Amino acid sequence: MTPNHASKLPALGVTAPASDAAFPPTAQEPRRPPQSLSLGSFGRNMKTTFFLFGVLACLAACVKQAAVSFPWERSNPENIPAYELASKSPIPSLDKAYAVSVVTAVTSLADITRIAEKIVESLHPCTNIQIFFYRDKSEIKQPFTLAKAAWAPSDYEPRKPGDYTNFTLEIELK
Repeated sequence: MTPNHASKLPALGVTAPASDAAFPPTAQEPRRPPQSLSLGSFGRNMKTTFFLFGVLACLAACVKQAAVSFPWERSNPENIPAYELASKSPIPSLDKAYAVSVVTAVTSLADITRIAEKIVESLHPCTNIQIFFYRDKSEIKQPFTLAKAAWAPSDYEPRKPGDYTNFTLEIELK
């Protein structure tokens, strides 16, 4: 070799094998440069990370929503008697509390209870719900004519919306 042999070596990324007989050039896998630590490759990885984080956050929110427990078994929608939600108004002195007027033809305690449970589930999260049942829409200006239901904490302590500790559903038939 001559003293200047270093200038005649091939570039690092494309070094040919020592012997063409052992590894033909088509069978040799090309060398790859190490993974870049530039901000460009970092950005691609961050997009994936943020996407996965968003998916996990959505799943956590769904699980939290599904984890709400009521003191009753949720009814199949087909088992709930027909009713009409005539009005829903907020109760001014309480946060997330409602007064609801309902018109229905049912009169049994079991049917009134299923309707009240369905209304409470649909208004979640809440702190208090007062439901007044009527036989006819024209009776709504009067006190309840069929039944009334109250979904509230039994210890009368204020709660955050969705915290149903010590809540009860009390129903009074007329």
